[in-house]
Amino acid sequence: MPFHEKLNSVYNKIKIICNDYDINCQRSDEIAIGSITKGLIQEIYNSDIIIADLTFSNPNVFYELAISHCIGRKTIMITQEDKIPFDIGQEYVINYSNSFEGSLILEKEVKRLLEHLLNGGIIDNPAFMFLPNNKDKCKTISTINAESEQKYRDSLAALEMKLSKQGENIKQILNHITAPINSNSSNINELNHKINFNFFEGSWVSITSKSKFFGLIENGNLFIPYCYGDSNHLTGHYYNCRILGNTLFTRYKWFHRPISGYAFYNVVSKNKLVGGWWYSRDVSNAIQCDDITRINDSIPGMTDIILKRDTTSNQKLSWVDEYLRNKLQY
Repeated sequence: MPFHEKLNSVYNKIKIICNDYDINCQRSDEIAIGSITKGLIQEIYNSDIIIADLTFSNPNVFYELAISHCIGRKTIMITQEDKIPFDIGQEYVINYSNSFEGSLILEKEVKRLLEHLLNGGIIDNPAFMFLPNNKDKCKTISTINAESEQKYRDSLAALEMKLSKQGENIKQILNHITAPINSNSSNINELNHKINFNFFEGSWVSITSKSKFFGLIENGNLFIPYCYGDSNHLTGHYYNCRILGNTLFTRYKWFHRPISGYAFYNVVSKNKLVGGWWYSRDVSNAIQCDDITRINDSIPGMTDIILKRDTTSNQKLSWVDEYLRNKLQY
């Protein structure tokens, strides 16, 4: 970490945490002897675990981080910065604040990662994964965290989805009570006759995770690239889309993480989709090899999700153009 008095309390906190696990914790200014750079490289090489504080975006810290990544040291990254450089932003970084609550978050996450590493887990990074024989060692903490974060955020939609269903039922009852005797069919029934791939074109957004989606039709097939969370970086896409009645069935995969699965969306209005998604491991081989339209909300492991049409962003965004340029690679 940078040599800054505002970070001394952070270092002391980390040192206490490490002592709880019988880990000898030292900061670079405590171990460098002779040539500072040579001493730091030697200590990084001899260390089992590196904790890099990226607060203040210190160039020396990033230099040492690059060394740690390239030689494959298990590296935990932390920061108080809201904005993280793009290359690092794709990896898992513990974000904490200089407050009592931030200190608790830092302690909880550092302990979680230390326990993962001490139990034989791995934290990967792009540099080390590029080297031969390292790509398939095991499921990494960055993948585990990406999965748990996605599931946590989207699971917040469960309550709202239930309330939404109740609201739709109440609305239908009220419409039935107040409608003339010879009234037309409901909007949902009308939509059933109109739903095709064209319905899903354009921008959509998750009401909980704020993930952004954009429906595209290419050669008669529907593809939906998306950016997970508040990020504006292309994350993955929906593909192999099928429509049955007013329900869209689809598969999904991330482009830079081994995350994939299945999803479905029921059309509840012209601007709202309600459904759920699963990881591939939660869906039986029979369904995976047969017909994805067999997935339904009775399958265990589903996470609820609600999408609404984003009428404020009708234009294709930069990450959509990136998807179109590189779609064949995906």
